[in-house]
Amino acid sequence: MSKYSNKYDDASFQKTFNVQNSGILALLMSIYTSKESLILTLNAMCKMVKNRYRDSFAYYNTIRKELSKQNKAAKLDNELTPEEEKKYISYEELMSVPGKVKKVLTETYVQWKTDVDEHDSTIAESHIIQSPVYAKLTNREKNDLHAKLLHSTMAANTSYNKVANLANAPEPEVSFEPEPASVATPAANL
Repeated sequence: MSKYSNKYDDASFQKTFNVQNSGILALLMSIYTSKESLILTLNAMCKMVKNRYRDSFAYYNTIRKELSKQNKAAKLDNELTPEEEKKYISYEELMSVPGKVKKVLTETYVQWKTDVDEHDSTIAESHIIQSPVYAKLTNREKNDLHAKLLHSTMAANTSYNKVANLANAPEPEVSFEPEPASVATPAANL
């Protein structure tokens, strides 16, 4: 494990960006089934971290993966009502989405300038910063948060197939992990 793997833990993130984890968590809890909610949330996160897109996206993925470890997919899928199932993509479908969504988002946002003012009013209307800290949630609320994070990624208004169709091209060369440092092989002494 490299020290890079700890770059997005709560303490490091707060120290780097002076953003409280509860603030980021509140953003993540705003990911419901509203139109482009994931993109709006990433927009807001980018503003909070001085528009450093890779950092905000990597932090989002870190929390998403941690929540995934803490919950069982089958149980969460079984908790969805028939009405909810119509709104969400399935857990199995979602497992193939992150890389594709990353590609779409990267192509769209990786060239961001320092201004994202066009989204300010939409973000303000999203009631983004209003939630309890994750540690204080009940198990059911944690499961609900997990379901919202993992099941609603763009499904309500942008179908899984549409996202997949946007991402049929090969993955971009952009990586969120640093390339391993090449080790020079010393010449053998003769």
